[in-house]
Amino acid sequence: TTPFLLVAAWAFSRSSPRFEAWLLAHPKLGPPIVAWREERAISTGAKILAVGGMAVIERALALTIDYVKERQAFGKRILDFQNTQFVLAECKTEANVGRAFVDRLIGLHLEGKLDAATASMAKYWVSDLECKIVDRCLQLFGGYGYMNEYPIGRMFRDTRVQRIYG
Repeated sequence: TTPFLLVAAWAFSRSSPRFEAWLLAHPKLGPPIVAWREERAISTGAKILAVGGMAVIERALALTIDYVKERQAFGKRILDFQNTQFVLAECKTEANVGRAFVDRLIGLHLEGKLDAATASMAKYWVSDLECKIVDRCLQLFGGYGYMNEYPIGRMFRDTRVQRIYG
């Protein structure tokens, strides 16, 4: 049975719950359709979360760099402190590695070679990186970072769920 016929049969079955139940219970047709549906759902959600996670990482870095250029403490800009420069360098390096990974993911998708396992790896790794970098950026905002008036505070709150769903 070709993948096209399986997908077509499943799509047709959506109009009839009884036919869909029969089709999914069929010993030869059911398992491939179930596997296809699961893989499609996993890889689509994971791709979206990985790309969205990189967008959040890049936005968090941009906001943080702008903030530390303007904000002063102890008579100098926060950017001028050596620790701030180290933290930003680490975050930017990790963001560049993440971006290369997601760019490769997009390339595989465009070539039709992206599988659910690779998409899931990207979702796992980028969502973990997203939480890490947003947390480090928030630290550079000090107490202001925890306020909802600052976008970094909302990002910090919202990125936590990225590890859970998808």
